[in-house]
Amino acid sequence: MSVFDTLTSLKMQGAVRVLIYGPPKIGKTTLASEFPNPVFLQLEDGQNSTTETTGWGRESLQNYDDLRAKLQGLYEEAHDFKTVVIDSASALQWLVWAEVCRRGDEKYPKGVDTIEKFGYGKGYKYASYIWQELVDDLNLLRLHRNMHVVLIGHSKILKFDNPEGASFDRYEIDVHEIASKILEREMDAILLVKQDISIKEEDQGFNKTRGIAQGLNRFIFACARPAFIAGNRIGLPEKLNFVAGKGFAAIEPFLPAQPVSQTTDQAAE
Repeated sequence: MSVFDTLTSLKMQGAVRVLIYGPPKIGKTTLASEFPNPVFLQLEDGQNSTTETTGWGRESLQNYDDLRAKLQGLYEEAHDFKTVVIDSASALQWLVWAEVCRRGDEKYPKGVDTIEKFGYGKGYKYASYIWQELVDDLNLLRLHRNMHVVLIGHSKILKFDNPEGASFDRYEIDVHEIASKILEREMDAILLVKQDISIKEEDQGFNKTRGIAQGLNRFIFACARPAFIAGNRIGLPEKLNFVAGKGFAAIEPFLPAQPVSQTTDQAAE
């Protein structure tokens, strides 16, 4: 028997992992809530009062163990949720760092009070191991429970040192750069939600001009530009118009085909 006899066609199917990020009050939570039957792990305040969601709030998610217990329950117990949403990646990072401090290392077996105490950036490297634990937990939900995974993130603007030309500012995910690289690698789609603004100069006379902002509609950006991090492996176009209540409907046609649903007992095997 040749090894080539076992060749098969490989194509993504089932649930996807999506990170939605952007500036405040742009509609990130609204978009996440439009995914099929979501359950929220609300790690921070700031829930939109007009968007009603089901899930666990901060009082139930005080530490890393609380979070993993909820993920384990979603994996092992019977439920009808189709999407798990974590709000936000920035708040999740604080839980990760607190867990790093609690665990300590060989030099500090009883733990430390700040992640910087380890020195030489070691704490952030330790944090990458815990981020990977969480990614593995979320992948179990995606692969065995066919649940979409949605992370909501804040954006920050940093200077990007362009090796091929002048440096420029760009939108990035508001987490440590090591965590950002893990999320960029693992997510099937990184979506930036923002207004697409252009500046038109208007002549005011006397050799003076003023800038007028135009194009204040909200868009979902799914492909990278020099000005921001984005990207996807599910075939989304460069940008989609974002209207509250219709955001997921714009994304859904590009999602992979869904496999035959599993029972809870089958998923846990």
